[in-house]
Amino acid sequence: MRRQPAFAVLLPVLLCTALLFLVGPLPARAGPQGDDLGCNRPLRVAVFEFGPWYRAGNGITIDLLEAIAARTGCAFQPVSLSRVAAWDALRDGTVDIIPNSIRTAERDRLARFVPFLRIRNLMIVRADAGNNLDSIDSFVADRTARLGVIRGFRYGSFFDLRLQSLLGDDRMTAADDPRDLVEQLRRGALDAILLPSGHFFAYVAEMDRQRAFRVLDTTAAGPVPSGLALSRDQFSGVQVDNWLRLVEAMVLDRSMENLIANHLPPRIAATIPHR
Repeated sequence: MRRQPAFAVLLPVLLCTALLFLVGPLPARAGPQGDDLGCNRPLRVAVFEFGPWYRAGNGITIDLLEAIAARTGCAFQPVSLSRVAAWDALRDGTVDIIPNSIRTAERDRLARFVPFLRIRNLMIVRADAGNNLDSIDSFVADRTARLGVIRGFRYGSFFDLRLQSLLGDDRMTAADDPRDLVEQLRRGALDAILLPSGHFFAYVAEMDRQRAFRVLDTTAAGPVPSGLALSRDQFSGVQVDNWLRLVEAMVLDRSMENLIANHLPPRIAATIPHR
């Protein structure tokens, strides 16, 4: 059998090496891409005032959408709505995604959820409020105490069960904009407010944190899983699974933590992604 010259054997290898040198390596398919995620058109995302997550066109939510767009090729169209109106819009099919959403049985009928955050809620009390007001239970029991909450926001079962008893009671004030609650607390119109921890850093000045307010221990409530609510009409179960893979990768490679740290103290940012 006639042996080929060594050059003839090596020629294909040399040609392939030269081609790679000229054009570079082929791009890797890094996780789910547009079609895998239901991005057959620009996806409409409800946005609303929500502390470091969204304020006047900026925030963690916008950074997250930009990061996802860069990874997947998906396009997003923010739609400014109140939180309550956002759920009506999801039901009507005029928005596709609601960020910073907590799963409930009622919402399950409208959306599939992609949790990747842990939200810890704080109970912030005026410093001059009575020392007997030291928990959500003491507020419910005190017929004179006034409490402020975010309208349409779910605080998790620990708080939501207790807030049920205050529904329709004029002692509880609900506001679309969390800044209104902080202002009412400053003025003395409220004795306490319930806010996610990130809002405290976004809205409450350092002096107020130290002098005007005190933060109650809400460890018993635990962190609440939160994330994206994806319309059942727009996204299939398989596509939602791909969204889960996408955000899990962003949590594991710490890009999620890094973009949160652009808006919150690093020690707080490190506790928010759900691992």
